[in-house]
Amino acid sequence: MDLGGALVGEHVVGVAQRDHHPTAVPVRDSKNPGGPTLLIPAAGWSAFVTAGWSAFVTAVRDGSL
Repeated sequence: MDLGGALVGEHVVGVAQRDHHPTAVPVRDSKNPGGPTLLIPAAGWSAFVTAGWSAFVTAVRDGSL
């Protein structure tokens, strides 16, 4: 199940349901749902999302976005 995706140009990354991976976040190419899945440790995913959000907020404040 796709819980959401991040669209960047034509590139989409899907975050799969975590039911079978309680300590990791499975990420896959949403254009190839049957393809390989990259398992990212939950703490690493959290740090990645936090850093991305921080960079986004900074860009908006600076007017560079």
